[in-house]
Amino acid sequence: METFDPNEHRARCEEYLSRFLQSRVRLVHAEPLTRSSRDVPWRLDVAAAEVPPEVGGATRSYVLRLAARDGEHEYHVLRAMEALPIPT
Repeated sequence: METFDPNEHRARCEEYLSRFLQSRVRLVHAEPLTRSSRDVPWRLDVAAAEVPPEVGGATRSYVLRLAARDGEHEYHVLRAMEALPIPT
């Protein structure tokens, strides 16, 4: 099985994140995190696409979990629960 590396698929990662964050972003940095019981997760540092890289806009970090099952449903459930007064 081939290992997915976000650094080799920047455009795909940026499109994926932009769609779910509902704002154009650019991938600043990606690095693998410590292996867990699942596939190796990645830390993705992203910045707003409108801010030129030389300006050095604020970055936000996200975890990209690569798994055989579909994680999009889980994402939508957590987004829907944001308004509830419980930690998600």
